Amino acid sequence: MKQHCSSFYLFSTFILLACFAGCAERPEPASKEKPIPQPVAQAAPETTTAQETHTTPSTITGSFEELVWADEFDGSEVNREEWIFETGAGGWGNNELQNYTDGDNVEVSNGTLKITARQEKPGNDIGNFTSTRMRTKSSWKYGRIEISAKIPANTGNGVWPAIWMLSDTFPDIPWPKCGEIDIMEYVSWSEDNVHFTVHSEANNHMKGNHLNSGAISHPTIDEAFHTYGFSWTPDRIEFFIDDPSVVQYSVDRPDSANQDNWPFDSPFFLILNIAVGGSWGGEKGIEESAFPSTMEIDFVRIYGLNPDN
Repeated sequence: MKQHCSSFYLFSTFILLACFAGCAERPEPASKEKPIPQPVAQAAPETTTAQETHTTPSTITGSFEELVWADEFDGSEVNREEWIFETGAGGWGNNELQNYTDGDNVEVSNGTLKITARQEKPGNDIGNFTSTRMRTKSSWKYGRIEISAKIPANTGNGVWPAIWMLSDTFPDIPWPKCGEIDIMEYVSWSEDNVHFTVHSEANNHMKGNHLNSGAISHPTIDEAFHTYGFSWTPDRIEFFIDDPSVVQYSVDRPDSANQDNWPFDSPFFLILNIAVGGSWGGEKGIEESAFPSTMEIDFVRIYGLNPDN
């Protein structure tokens, strides 16, 4: 939740995927019984002006053919064996206004997951809005992560959906040292623009030097499903929309990599949420016309990395 997500962090309120090993790099999901860390709010990228997209061909070595985890949302409810609802209000470190509920703002029907933010009471006070924030119990290290999503229709300011990942080394390793990967962040006052971002101890929004794509214009994000994802190896992260061979933004492993500048050698779990308002999402106010606001997810698919020998 992100820019992504795609988010300013409150260090006193932290929350808060298993390693691909061997030649085939097949991940083993992290234990589903581990304690739930206290939530960390996704960090907001500072760049909000749309920029010309400069795509490049993928230079990733290796292949991503083995599907190791997926949710196609073909049932009638969220599979709680695979997902955890993170609940509560209190601002979530970003002055957000929503109260995250235990499944009351989510629906699975007609083959999609629907996360809906609603205004329950007049006024822009904390708790006057409800929404959903859910994360996977499993976590993964390296691979290709793909999420097919349709962003909420833009009917007003104040909505902040995000698809993002956080290292399961947290809270033993605090944010931002643990690492964060924002796969898609969107704020409704910046229509048609999405953001990709990574955060680390060396590069994060608190220092003003986080690694961010800037605003990438994609005019049909609320009209059709698009696949937001990234390809992840020990040496490189490549973000894409729909086509993994066309890179929207990339980050390379530093020559002298360590936990501070490359915290992306541990398992990460996936988070889906819609925030309301907040330091970034509410920058231009919150309008009642924005609600209800629904993000749809068609599928989540995780592919393992097969490195080239």
